[in-house]
Amino acid sequence: MASFAETFEPDRLPGMPFALHYTTSKAAVIGLTRGLAREIGRDNIRANIICPGTVRTPAWNRRVEKDPQVFDRLRKWYPLGRVAEPIDIARAAAFFASDAAAYISGATLVVDGGLTAGNAVFTAELIVSKS
Repeated sequence: MASFAETFEPDRLPGMPFALHYTTSKAAVIGLTRGLAREIGRDNIRANIICPGTVRTPAWNRRVEKDPQVFDRLRKWYPLGRVAEPIDIARAAAFFASDAAAYISGATLVVDGGLTAGNAVFTAELIVSKS
């Protein structure tokens, strides 16, 4: 049994304004993964996709240098109250590669701390602003 997992940003799942080409290409990756699952499943190979939220990686270093509080501000949008660490995404990938996921193929696993499940902060601010 072989397995592979791709990644892309979950904030693209609902769509992003003024980025139709980018949003469309990212959504296509889900379709590609599902198609691969159908095509290579007969060879006992699984294909899945991981959609991480904001991950604290070195790619953020320049932004953090300019704005040391950037992660503190981002936390409020995540129901779990933090952005992901690389280990959070690595654990999801390890799960997909493990025997525990032996019958999972063509799946999309959103690992975003609840970001795309709904935004309580946004909703609360919207309701308060209407009061």
